[in-house]
Amino acid sequence: MTAERIGPDGVRVRVADVLGEDAPNVHGFIRHVALAAEDREQVTSKTPVAIDHMGPPVGRIDQASLSARAGVALSPAEKDAIEDFRTTVREEMEAAAIAEEEIAKRENRRPRKPRAYQYCSLPHTQTVRRPNGVMLHRRFSCAGYVLSAYDEAGIPLLAPETHSQFPETSGASLANAYSRNPAELPTAMRVAFGLQDLNGDGPWPLVLPGYVFHALNRVDKAVRAEPYLPRAGDEYFNAAPIRSALGELPRDRAFPCRTPRV
Repeated sequence: MTAERIGPDGVRVRVADVLGEDAPNVHGFIRHVALAAEDREQVTSKTPVAIDHMGPPVGRIDQASLSARAGVALSPAEKDAIEDFRTTVREEMEAAAIAEEEIAKRENRRPRKPRAYQYCSLPHTQTVRRPNGVMLHRRFSCAGYVLSAYDEAGIPLLAPETHSQFPETSGASLANAYSRNPAELPTAMRVAFGLQDLNGDGPWPLVLPGYVFHALNRVDKAVRAEPYLPRAGDEYFNAAPIRSALGELPRDRAFPCRTPRV
């Protein structure tokens, strides 16, 4: 299995596959990524599919308007590990909601919306601990949620130790895809999302959803052998899937549609 665009003929989707959605006005820019929560045949861009994702909030919904699918052949143990991750995260978020209610009561304020304590952009994953150091819950971006699920299965798709080498993305590019520059968000939201240090137009080393599809657009052996190092432009995924039994194709053949179309 590799990664592919979802066309009018449809694709086969299996539980724990990675599903992506394009930005509405920027073809090929993957703005959201999620895990398939059901098996479906002949999925097109108009087919509703059950997904688990960091919306925010974390949850399961039926999602249509899907643009890309990716995956790797998973063993039963790996599938179980991903399902355990999903269950554990749901339990963590339930505990986080209770803690937020308690804190809000003590501070005589209204509880924050779940996105304020579930979601983070920079870093793409974060552990929240109680004052005594005990873990309360984790926070994720949508990409962080999917990457962490595969990490739990023992399949690291992106190497955290190379994060400093990831491409940086400008606020203008993000505003084009998400309709807003992160640096222009209200201060409270920027702090909650881990973006309080962002100023001007960037660029910033965010982990973008498209990176996940490029990480998986390799033969299974290559996916398992080495995490992927994103390149500039990988926020777009316009590629045809790799169809080689001999190994990973050269980059210029594996990614034939590198030019973004806006």
